[in-house]
Amino acid sequence: MIAVVLAGGRSRRMQRDKRLLEHEGLPLVRAFAGRVHSLGLPCFMMSPFPAVVCPVPGFAVIHDEQAGRGAAPSLRQVLTWMGEDVLLLAADLPRLSVADLSELLAAAARSPSAPAVAAWTGNWEPLCAVYRPAALPSLVKMSHGSLNRWLHGEAGAVRHEMPPENLVNLNSPDDLRYLQAD
Repeated sequence: MIAVVLAGGRSRRMQRDKRLLEHEGLPLVRAFAGRVHSLGLPCFMMSPFPAVVCPVPGFAVIHDEQAGRGAAPSLRQVLTWMGEDVLLLAADLPRLSVADLSELLAAAARSPSAPAVAAWTGNWEPLCAVYRPAALPSLVKMSHGSLNRWLHGEAGAVRHEMPPENLVNLNSPDDLRYLQAD
């Protein structure tokens, strides 16, 4: 299994590059990457503009050839190239802990052929999930669309419940104020 952190958004709602916002004394992407790296998996940062991603120790960079088309095409690219299980994560999940990630990996290990996806009260977080190469044929059939929609139709997907506050995305100035208030 490999870990891939998606760090290619344009931060339109945040109105500035959220990867570089300070969190835990580091740029957000580096603080989050440190937690991911501690899992001991081979780690990759995926972005359409790798030169903009700040250097993250222990991470190789994958050029996202599907930029602007959503996470599903990026996931297809990684599964096709790597051919192994992928822990796919958004770089803007600042409250996701090593314990949360370890529990997700344990849930994935209990169901080795199905995707294992973080969830809360009926919602999926498709950018905090383990995806399998076996999912590639159904992902390829999906020309456009969201991973969330695909997961709802994926019969064997495993839901791993997490506290909703651990899955807060940092997308807007309001989200940043919420994070900083704690």
